[in-house]
Amino acid sequence: MDRAGVAATGLVVSDAVIPEPKYTRLGDRHIAWQVIGDGPTDLVWNVGRIGSMEGEWADPEATAMLLRIASFCRMIRFDALGTGSSDPLPLDSLPPLEASVDELMAVMDAAGSERAVLFGGADSGPAAMLAAASRPERVLGLTLFSAAARL
Repeated sequence: MDRAGVAATGLVVSDAVIPEPKYTRLGDRHIAWQVIGDGPTDLVWNVGRIGSMEGEWADPEATAMLLRIASFCRMIRFDALGTGSSDPLPLDSLPPLEASVDELMAVMDAAGSERAVLFGGADSGPAAMLAAASRPERVLGLTLFSAAARL
């Protein structure tokens, strides 16, 4: 996917190519992830269960935001299991919150990230908070947006 669609809207953000998703395994399922930027600090962003990595690139304002963030860090984004380009989950047995921490750690391992700032927005906030509390040796910081500690 290129920026032609973005440029057609009148908002030119970059001529960079959107990174193709990579995949890592967690058990028998595949998690889609991508890296944008190459800054000195890793920022891990779970897109959440109501979003999609690839879908966000279709929005020029979201694209501009992602590229701005990636200008000062190495942003590792991923689609949670059951969403976007990651494998589906059975609807009759959705995983507990702890499984989301396992997804996050699997993506960090695949990306070669030993420690990172975690970004949790909306429904991915509780998983980021739990990861920070239960795996502090892997977390440099925690940034939350529109997230609640409990639902």
